Amino acid sequence: MSYLVFPRVRVQAANMLSASFLMGGPPVFAAYGLGEALCFHLGGGAKVTGMALIHHNREALGQSFNGVFSPQQRRAAAFTFNKQAFFASKTPPPGSDYSSKNPHALSLQPVACAHLRVSIIWELEQVAGMMEAREFLHRARLSGGLVTGHGEIVLEDSLEAAFDRIGNGYMEANVEYRFRIIGDLHGAVFLDAGNVWLMRKDESRPGGEFTLKNFARQIALGTGAGLRYDMDFLVFRLDCGVGLHDPYDTGKSGYYNIPKFKDSLALHFAIGYPF
Repeated sequence: MSYLVFPRVRVQAANMLSASFLMGGPPVFAAYGLGEALCFHLGGGAKVTGMALIHHNREALGQSFNGVFSPQQRRAAAFTFNKQAFFASKTPPPGSDYSSKNPHALSLQPVACAHLRVSIIWELEQVAGMMEAREFLHRARLSGGLVTGHGEIVLEDSLEAAFDRIGNGYMEANVEYRFRIIGDLHGAVFLDAGNVWLMRKDESRPGGEFTLKNFARQIALGTGAGLRYDMDFLVFRLDCGVGLHDPYDTGKSGYYNIPKFKDSLALHFAIGYPF
């Protein structure tokens, strides 16, 4: 049995249940479905046998008026009953789909939207091809939202080691300055920082615990510049980022400890703002 860790995933504009709380069914089901899609992509008999979803944070999208929050909503398809039971009985069972008498139809229900911060652990059988898994998850969508960032994707032999990869706490900071170049074309410069720590010392992961003494050097740091084409209802982003500091021993001394400049260089294209 292997455990695939997809840590500290940032999801932009994910679908959520519209209720008194926004962390509901769709993200949980979507996380399991993403694991199934990954196994289908990998082939070779790969199979999801379990899943853990760790909810770090969410930012509900919407607006407040007189102290009442109104969530941003959009239409989304959702199952509302057991289709197999319907096909077997040919009559709508209790709680059946109310949108149509067509058994092939799906209900269109309003869902709320939110930016998510989650970590996912899949328990997998017969999994291989980590390079293919990383490429698949790097451009994935979760619950209708776009994955805009994540930690290192790894495969562990035990559930305990998988949870250690996520850590007990993390810090993430993003600063971006945007300016108009001409018309609807804008420029941006940004700085990203963060890391994940263990709250207690672990002999198998030396240096993984949080300490104030080495806090500055334990923060990963990156910077970059990009272009934004703002169409009011849609924003296209093209960013070029580069690493400045890795929070571990890279074999190079000094604060700028990136061994090769080209290895830390990354180009990203996205639609919409991550924050």
